[in-house]
Amino acid sequence: MAINKVFSKLNTITFILLFVFSYFIYTLHDNFYATTDSLPNNYTAVNLVYNHKLNLNNIIEEVDKHGLIGVTSNNNQGDYFSKTPLLNGIFAAPFYLISDKLNGIDTFHSELLFNDYYQITGKHYASFITSITVSLVFIMLLIFFKNYLSSLICTLIYAFSTFSYGTVSQGNWEHAPSFLLYAISFITLYYYLKTKKTSLLVFSTVVISISYFIRPLNVVFYVALVITLIFGKKYKHTLYSILTFVICFSTYTVFSNIIGIPNGYKNEIIDSLTHINVVYSAKVLIDLLFSPNYGLFFFYPIFIFSLIGIIMFLINFRNTKLSEEKLLLTYSLLVITAIFSLDTIWWAWPGGYSWGPRLLSEATIPMTLFINYFLTKIKKNLPITLTIIFLSIYGLFSNILCIYANNTEWHALYMGAPSKYLVSAWSKPNIIPFYLFTRRSLRTQILKSNSLNQKYFEQKTYLLEYSKMRITKVFETNTLLYTENQLP
Repeated sequence: MAINKVFSKLNTITFILLFVFSYFIYTLHDNFYATTDSLPNNYTAVNLVYNHKLNLNNIIEEVDKHGLIGVTSNNNQGDYFSKTPLLNGIFAAPFYLISDKLNGIDTFHSELLFNDYYQITGKHYASFITSITVSLVFIMLLIFFKNYLSSLICTLIYAFSTFSYGTVSQGNWEHAPSFLLYAISFITLYYYLKTKKTSLLVFSTVVISISYFIRPLNVVFYVALVITLIFGKKYKHTLYSILTFVICFSTYTVFSNIIGIPNGYKNEIIDSLTHINVVYSAKVLIDLLFSPNYGLFFFYPIFIFSLIGIIMFLINFRNTKLSEEKLLLTYSLLVITAIFSLDTIWWAWPGGYSWGPRLLSEATIPMTLFINYFLTKIKKNLPITLTIIFLSIYGLFSNILCIYANNTEWHALYMGAPSKYLVSAWSKPNIIPFYLFTRRSLRTQILKSNSLNQKYFEQKTYLLEYSKMRITKVFETNTLLYTENQLP
């Protein structure tokens, strides 16, 4: 589809509205995902903005004092950095700077770094990035399937009935930029295959390289790309892409060595790759798909149609001519397969205190592609339509429960050590019924201002009273955070 057709008046309006609507829903309250994984990215961003340092040496004592030394990593020279890749904090820094300016903060204040303020800022950053990705996914599906209605439907499913809403948009971890970069790379790959312009392939390779520097497991995107190019008999262009990736990798490695950035998660990845157990991985795969506490289809059953779409694609694979559509679907399938495979060998395969199998989340966009593929290959009928609507609503409900009810209490009580993950995947009470019927509480948090220019957290807790068919507010508190321009 030509660029001028992609950005027709209707498509442009839809693009903008999807961003605005997604960001509005994602930030309806200032609840953020209760995880420490976002903290090192917050530390890097804030320290870069105010102290102009990439290392965390100047705040490491405070980090240690708060019992959070585990989110950092130190090099041989004794310098401390975030355990997560540094680019996550670097890319987030401008958003944090603007957010602080809007909230009357002009200088560094360590007390804000260790309360909810920067967690909320990180949540808004992730919501902003995820909302952009929602609009790009719409464009991606539109140019690929050339069907406005199915592209819009699948985009809405992607935005609110998958990992995007409950997880990716709710905290400053690596998922949001990963999703954004994948969508950009897919679109440029599409136009590369259409036009055969190597500049587009080089650009896409650079984007995928950056996604790898942001999240090491994203190396699967590039491996899948190389296999796809070879499968498409684009041998010369494969060499161009490999050369580009090598240059990007070498440049970033030199940069890391000069700065002294330690390995962080890379050592854990290498350790997982050297301790592969096929039988154990097979059991993990079953749990990742079907278990009530970690299973993909239990939290986001709409992905059942991704599986059906993949099966349909494989059945027709030999009878389908080699085209850009076939190559891109092959690329997407390789990405999905690699992400699922890597998660089964990862020691923390449930993704820590996650809502569903979070480590599969990077497969969300390619799996959404196969949902759309399914929709374009079947005759529309009422049972299928009703099933899609029901499963989409269930996924939305799952995300709402994650945002407003999940406080990781279930994980603390029933998850146990890594050796017990296979057992806890099926243990009772199951996680969704636990929050819905045992805890029965919803919570909201909003960062507000009053007439005295004071910033405070308004926190409310509601109880689900099924016998009385009502939701009752049972707790409310206002916690003073700071007064604008009067911070110590």
